[in-house]
Parts: sequence; structure tokens; C-alpha cells
Amino acid sequence: MFRIMRVKDPLRDHDMKMKICPECKKYTLKDLCPLCNARTVNPHPPKFSLEDKYGKYRRLIKKERELL
Repeated sequence: MFRIMRVKDPLRDHDMKMKICPECKKYTLKDLCPLCNARTVNPHPPKFSLEDKYGKYRRLIKKERELL
């Protein structure tokens, strides 16, 4: 009989997500940009939902900052 062995996939098992540096616009997987040492951010938009839980707060912030 053969036994199935599960091999760990390092990319799937770790929380590695693409990030972008707001200063130099370079993509990386690290929390700090390797070029300019700025903190990186998530470049992906939030998931779309018809039930926008935080829309009210987002509109208030935009109104305060005069972006609307």
C-alpha cells in the first residue's frame, strides 16, 4: 500500500501578500521597502459588498477632508 504524504507549500502556508511602497512605487513582499525603508501598504482594494458596513464613515472622512 502507498501512503500519501502531504508536502507543505511555503507560499500557501505563509501569509505572503504583495505590498507596494507609497514613496518609490515598488512592489515587495516585505513590510518595509528594501530601497527606501518606508512602510509598505496593501495595493488591493477592499472586497466589494452591497452591504457597505463602513461606507458612512468613509463618506464622513471624505467630507471632513473636502474630497467630496
